[in-house]
Amino acid sequence: MKVKKIFLSILVLAMLSSFAFAAGTPAGTEITNQAFGSYKDANNANSYTMQSNIVRTFVQQVAGVEFSNTPGEVYIPLLGTATFPFTLTNTGNGIDSYDLALALQNVAGFTYQAKIYEDTGQIGVFDGSETEISNSGTINADASKNILLVVTNTGTDGMAVNGQSVVLDLTASSKYYQDGSHQGDPNLVVQAGVGSASATGITTTVETPVIDVTFTANPIAAKTGLPVVFTVAVTNNSTAHVAGNQNAAYEVAVDISSLAGYADYIATSGGTLEGSLVKFAFNDLAVGATETVTFSVENKTTIPTGTYTVNADVNWVIGSTTQLVEKSASYNINRRFKAVITPDGDASTKAPGEEVRYSFILTNKSNGIDVINLTHTTQDITDWKFYYANGTALGAELTDTNSDGVIDAGIMERDTDVSIIAVATVPNVVAHEHGRIMELVVTATPTMNAAGDESISASHTFTTTLTKTFGVIVAPDHTTKLANPGDEVTYSFTITNNGNANDQIVVTSYCELISWSFSDGTNSYTCGNVATLSMASGEVISFTVTGTVPTQDAGNQPFADGTEIVLSVTATTTAGGSSESDISTFTTQLTLPNLSLQKYIWSGTEYVQSVTYAKPGDELTYQLILSNDGSGVASAVEVTDLIPANTTFVPGSVTTDYQYSANTTQAGYIAVENHVKLSLLTLEAGAIVTISFRVTIN
Repeated sequence: MKVKKIFLSILVLAMLSSFAFAAGTPAGTEITNQAFGSYKDANNANSYTMQSNIVRTFVQQVAGVEFSNTPGEVYIPLLGTATFPFTLTNTGNGIDSYDLALALQNVAGFTYQAKIYEDTGQIGVFDGSETEISNSGTINADASKNILLVVTNTGTDGMAVNGQSVVLDLTASSKYYQDGSHQGDPNLVVQAGVGSASATGITTTVETPVIDVTFTANPIAAKTGLPVVFTVAVTNNSTAHVAGNQNAAYEVAVDISSLAGYADYIATSGGTLEGSLVKFAFNDLAVGATETVTFSVENKTTIPTGTYTVNADVNWVIGSTTQLVEKSASYNINRRFKAVITPDGDASTKAPGEEVRYSFILTNKSNGIDVINLTHTTQDITDWKFYYANGTALGAELTDTNSDGVIDAGIMERDTDVSIIAVATVPNVVAHEHGRIMELVVTATPTMNAAGDESISASHTFTTTLTKTFGVIVAPDHTTKLANPGDEVTYSFTITNNGNANDQIVVTSYCELISWSFSDGTNSYTCGNVATLSMASGEVISFTVTGTVPTQDAGNQPFADGTEIVLSVTATTTAGGSSESDISTFTTQLTLPNLSLQKYIWSGTEYVQSVTYAKPGDELTYQLILSNDGSGVASAVEVTDLIPANTTFVPGSVTTDYQYSANTTQAGYIAVENHVKLSLLTLEAGAIVTISFRVTIN
């Protein structure tokens, strides 16, 4: 038991005296072990010593390596360089060297170059004096070496854009572990182990300045004759990782040559127009800031329909980076229909009954052809007509060319015009007082527009002012009446002040044969100077005039049929020194009968008035024709025809048509004694009665 205790004590001491390396005892270390002992004989008389053989162990090399100070993501500018400093430590238990290799984990959008350098200056910064390496060289156990990984954005096949990255893995592999070389006895077998380390996810991100540009036109659906506002908004959306990528300078150049002839530039503060370019320049646009510039153009009224595009170039500079951003903005000109009325004078002063004319120019301000309708509203004057103007003369009258029920000026090309004359006569409307203003409102309306098109009508008001006028009208109900001598005759008439002012109307009359009596319903008047009437404008006074037709003319002779008796009434204005007159004549025509008798004898073939011949015993046939050739009715008519001597009346031979005539009144009789007699109460004008009878020659 004691021997065992001694041995254990020696072993513990040996272990406590070993080297302290990261991977343990240095490679090649020889570990020896020998035991020593002593003893006595059984009676403890003699002491003895002893020792064992020596056991030797050589420590094999174990490879080990690690990276420290591994950076994560480094941002570089366009065509910039990122430096990643590493500390490479030999964590093995012997001298080692390490092969250094790069592996591509991910790349997006740009070309790069990656190299490994020994950080000879031990400052962690690449200054160009470093030596490129692919192997770390010899590193003692637990020793370290500083290296630099340098990644450059070369830009050899295009420029990277903001945010694009290359991700690399850096691996250090033990040379000892790789080729089996070792320290110490070359016959010792290498113990397999991990002999490499990697720094993964080494990310190099290109940070370019980010300038976002928007270019807009407002409104997009623009109108002719109105402005369009263009807005360029420049935003610095760069990040602040890379020094110098913070503030931007830029120049905006907007080419408006596409609008030449269609729109006019409107100057705005801060901008200049150089040729067809609208330019703005700015400095120090901070990260996250937005700067806006605007300018306007005003569309011409003649701009055609279509889409109009304007291009904007934004050249910006951040640090050493310059880049061009191209943008465009468009707006549409829809179909626009517009009519314009340009008057050539719009007021006049006229009297009732006078012609009034207004001239105006009708213009098609649409951006295409159109047919423009003309409508009008009017006050008092109702007979307006519209004509094409032939200089100052009237041309053809406007018609409805598009068959929509409204007159128009026909098809008009855009930006053309026609001259038109409106013509009417001021009516003799007595209610119109002097100074009255009568309006004509003419409206021009485009007709070829469709849903969604802009349509602008035009209206213009023309005014006619009435001057003071004087006038009178004598209006009879009848101008001619028929009457018989002794009849009472009545006429009616009105006196109207058709001037537009108050007036004193003098009424006179000329009376012939009949003593006429005048009455206005209140007052009675006689022939001659009938009355003086105070009449307001438009006032009407009614008169009746009554008289009895005398039985004889001025020479105390019976009137002839058709005799005319004339009454004339004259009304004359007097206000304002005027003397406008109107006259009406009333004619009473006398209707008198005019009877005649014609006697005929039958000749054998016809009734004649000439001499005939007969012998005793022959019958003679007589015919008597009674005619009223006058215009009046005859009354108490009697006709007697004696039987000739030497003849004998043939009984029953009397014939007459009076009793069948609608123009006779049957009130008489026929007696045959020594005569034939016909009696009639009346015989109308134009009536004819025929009587015949026979006798025998004795």
